Amino acid sequence: MPTLNLGKVRFALQGTWDSATAYAILDAVLYNGSTYTAIAASAAGTVPSSNAAIWQLLAEKGTNGNDGTDGNDGTNGTTFTAGTGLTLSGTTLNCDINTPGEVGLSYLSNNGRAYFAGKYCDIVGRISMDMTVVDVDDLDVVEGDWFELMGAQISVDEVARQAQTITFEVFTGLSPRLTRVYIED
Repeated sequence: MPTLNLGKVRFALQGTWDSATAYAILDAVLYNGSTYTAIAASAAGTVPSSNAAIWQLLAEKGTNGNDGTDGNDGTNGTTFTAGTGLTLSGTTLNCDINTPGEVGLSYLSNNGRAYFAGKYCDIVGRISMDMTVVDVDDLDVVEGDWFELMGAQISVDEVARQAQTITFEVFTGLSPRLTRVYIED
């Protein structure tokens, strides 16, 4: 039975057009948001939109549509909106405090505070998945700095008051992921 050689029978997607690349027949490229295919061999630098003898338009970029309406707040809603000129810093809590009745750190959202460089900083917004944001306006903070959320400057009693619980629940609710250091008197 005779065999017929069809050669390339489908496009070879090459990604974004590159002026330094020579393209073969049926190579497809993206150029300025539209897709073109080579219908003849193309020397490097042959712009797809400039030569109809070499490039054929496959799909033309459409116009941008109107902006949609703003969506609803997330399932937890928003509790804080930053004003202009406010400096905020994200800090990882590295511990979750789980207390009965879903008390825990959620009560520290927009209510608690952190300590850094001799100053108290307000917690703003929701504490979420071990992450909290604090207002560090007028402080010199760099990536990797540590904030105290409970310790020498912020007692566990204060954290318990802010979380609307008791000290025992704060201590017993500390996650096993939190490193414990035991100090003898």
